[in-house]
Amino acid sequence: MRAFCDSRSPFSQITAREMCTEATEKEQLKLASPTPGLYLYTIEVLIRYIPPVILILGTFGNVLSFIVLTRRPMRSVSTYLYLAVLSVMDTVVLLVGLLNQWIGFLTGVFLMDLTNWLCKLMPVVLCTASDYSVWLIVAVTIERYIAVCHPLKARSMCSTTKAIKAIICIGIALFVLNCHFFFYCQSSTTSPEYYTQYSDLYPI
Repeated sequence: MRAFCDSRSPFSQITAREMCTEATEKEQLKLASPTPGLYLYTIEVLIRYIPPVILILGTFGNVLSFIVLTRRPMRSVSTYLYLAVLSVMDTVVLLVGLLNQWIGFLTGVFLMDLTNWLCKLMPVVLCTASDYSVWLIVAVTIERYIAVCHPLKARSMCSTTKAIKAIICIGIALFVLNCHFFFYCQSSTTSPEYYTQYSDLYPI
């Protein structure tokens, strides 16, 4: 490196100094970074073994939550209704999103690539369910705000009937918002030049 820095060249001294500094920084970064083999092995282990644990525990927890929240004593509370639907949407995200990515990593075949209608349907379902989960939490937050800050209006504004209407309206709005995937997503098996991979748009 000293011979390179001290060598005479048609470049100016400033250019040579910048080249030396850049080369030194690259060498330091290369020495500080872990070996590529260890890095790739760690990523492979995480992707291979962590998703099934999340799938099993998440699905079991959501199913258990849904069973508890839909028991007869809890059906009269609107908050529990929101949370019951939330557990369903979270399960859909796990099964449609994470499971598809995990199977694709193990087998090299993604379910979205099998048929054209799966390529169109899965992004709609996944995005709708993911957005649904967020807006259900927003609805629960608004309801809790009304119950705490306006307790006299809570009985009329936080009823199960209005909760059902809110859940239906949110679902319809989010489906309309995400139905554009039906129009421009195309399977690579039918139209490679217009293929849009969902994981590039919305990574999981």
